[in-house]
Amino acid sequence: MNAAARHPHTKLKATCSFVLIFLFLNIFAYAQSQGVHREIAEMNRQMEKLFRNGMMRELAALYLDEGVLLSPGGATITGRAQIDQYWTRIESPVDWKLDVIFVTADEQQIYSHEFWTSLETKPPDWRESVADSLTSDLVFQLGHSTLTTIWEGSERTSEVDFLLVWKKTSAGYRILADSYTF
Repeated sequence: MNAAARHPHTKLKATCSFVLIFLFLNIFAYAQSQGVHREIAEMNRQMEKLFRNGMMRELAALYLDEGVLLSPGGATITGRAQIDQYWTRIESPVDWKLDVIFVTADEQQIYSHEFWTSLETKPPDWRESVADSLTSDLVFQLGHSTLTTIWEGSERTSEVDFLLVWKKTSAGYRILADSYTF
């Protein structure tokens, strides 16, 4: 008599163990993704608050020194000095609302997400402007921005859809690429 015949529950126990391990790993991965989503959402809330309080240099500091901002048809803004200049030239901030649509560590999920596929104009490709040495430990965010300022005495509101590429650093997540479309 073989071992399986003597212990008919052995196969069932092995199957149950496999299923439990599979479920545990999926629950663990889900919990991790929810933690990252919360952390990125909190960074968005911090950015909104800094903007409303006119703290543009502090807002710019949330970008990596090697960070880039990309707009369709616009100039690429690269590096600490240009990022600081981009944000500090906003003299009269009023309000900023950042909608966190989707957050993932899997870049391919971004491009198959319904929000991305529904965009008539896609944000520029961020990979063309970023050194390969910086492309590890990344998290990707799809979102919508509604930013209001006072410009030449009138309130102006800009709405864009965006892809943020966040890089995990010792100081937390920082923006590596900010690519948006009108």
